Amino acid sequence: MWLKRFVTNRKFITVVFVLLIASLLLSNLMPRPGSMPNEQPLWYAQFPAVARLISVLGLNALQTSVWFSLLGCLFLVSLVCSTIDQGSRSYRMTKQLPTEPGDGDVPLRVEPGEFRACLQHEGYLLLADNGRVSRHVKAPWGYWGNFLLHLGITLVVLFSFVRVLTEHRTLLKMVEGMEVSRVEGTAGETAGLLAGRMTYPAAVRLERLAPAFWDNDQLQSLTADVSLFGEQERADRLTLKVFEGKSFRGQMFYLSPKFGTAFFLQLYSGDAPPFGAILAIDRPQRRDKAGYGQLDLPGGRFRLKAKYFADADKRGMISTNPLLVLRLYEGESLLQETELLRGKSGSLGPYLVRLDDVRGMAELLAVGGFGVSGIYCGFAVIFFGAVLVYCATPREVVLWRTDGGATASWRSARFRELYRGEEERIMSYCRGETKP
Repeated sequence: MWLKRFVTNRKFITVVFVLLIASLLLSNLMPRPGSMPNEQPLWYAQFPAVARLISVLGLNALQTSVWFSLLGCLFLVSLVCSTIDQGSRSYRMTKQLPTEPGDGDVPLRVEPGEFRACLQHEGYLLLADNGRVSRHVKAPWGYWGNFLLHLGITLVVLFSFVRVLTEHRTLLKMVEGMEVSRVEGTAGETAGLLAGRMTYPAAVRLERLAPAFWDNDQLQSLTADVSLFGEQERADRLTLKVFEGKSFRGQMFYLSPKFGTAFFLQLYSGDAPPFGAILAIDRPQRRDKAGYGQLDLPGGRFRLKAKYFADADKRGMISTNPLLVLRLYEGESLLQETELLRGKSGSLGPYLVRLDDVRGMAELLAVGGFGVSGIYCGFAVIFFGAVLVYCATPREVVLWRTDGGATASWRSARFRELYRGEEERIMSYCRGETKP
């Protein structure tokens, strides 16, 4: 029992709750594991010791942190004990009989049988009777409102932790017309402490990417047709829209609003064999603005820095004629710059570069895990508990029988003033002043 008293102590619950909230808030401020240097805050690079401490404590990946899981378990145990206490209290309030009359008892001026019939007519149910004391309650299910509130909160917390610990997220980069394996296309992956290994999809292919823009060049909609391949190479086709998830084979698939263009380059250099390169650049924000990207060439000596406009004539955001501007750098030195259209070639330092093709590029987020249904179930239980607390107030009449006669008392669990008329009507029957 000491353990139960300890985990339900108000100070203990407050400390654990504050630690959980503080860790969640801090985690939101931390860069994710595997994030690129340009995605990290400035202080993260300036204080490497702090960055290492954050990584050791797992503040940037709470779903894999053992101490966060232990905190959650302690909080959950506290909620379970509190819920059990509320259930026991609700049961006692439903079934138990008072041990002695109260101060507000009124002598019964009518026959007990007649008064019980009156109570039954008013909707009062007989919950307990030992021959000397009987307890009649209207809306007795209202006693279970607080229990359902605690049970719902416990379910939400339980399944939230189940979701965090079992969730597996994979971000896959896709290029139109290209089948990309899970290993090659994974741009980011996070898994909870208890997450299973996800093998589906083994590969993805972006069949079609269809963006639409408003007149001010802001994104209006984004639709993609995606083929998902299992290990048996059987393709499943999904049509996805941005911000609209689709459930399939136990996972949720989301189309990221981040998309762009992949430029297929062919580079020639003297007697060396030609080689291809794919330059991926995020979409520009406006038709007169450029999107930027870069690519290290084989050997590490040269680097391509690029920008592109959605339309060479800057007439719109959707075009089959984008303009690609390439700059070749050796270290920090600019060697040459050239502009390319689809199917065109240009000289770039020691290379002859040809823009073979231009295709759309998008990102697919696959999310697996358990617990979402339980979270919704918990919120439904909370809703029903709140309905019982505020809309089903128990009102009880206790009837005492003695050798000298009988007395009755009326009590409301909550909101007594709202039921003042009902109290006066019941007690008027009791005093024999009115008839039902």
